[in-house]
Amino acid sequence: MKKRLLTAICLFITSIASLLAGEPTIKFESGKHDFGNIKEANGLVTATFTFKNIGDGPLVITSAKSTCGCTNPKYSQKPIKPGETSEISVTYNPVGRPGEFFKEVTVKTNDKNHKRLKLIIKGNVIPSTSK
Repeated sequence: MKKRLLTAICLFITSIASLLAGEPTIKFESGKHDFGNIKEANGLVTATFTFKNIGDGPLVITSAKSTCGCTNPKYSQKPIKPGETSEISVTYNPVGRPGEFFKEVTVKTNDKNHKRLKLIIKGNVIPSTSK
């Protein structure tokens, strides 16, 4: 009996603590970036996606993964407090990839309504000319 009561009290305290902590909500300024025409010879290009935690609990980015090795996302692993902004930078390597490109980065968070988000970069790589 005491064990059940203790378990019930622990569950109650855990529930109250999660309610008091609040829920995070992520909001991006934009989820797409068009590089337009870029020159292969100029090398790496980077897009920065700025977001804000508009919720009332800490927001955590648990992962950001691209669809290929030519696209590299970077983000802070520390929790973003309510009202704070942060960013995810996505770097694309156009070398050896002439023509149009469209890449997605899947972002996973602890936001219940936005557990998985897609960030998109696109553009057109103008190939280097050989002499």
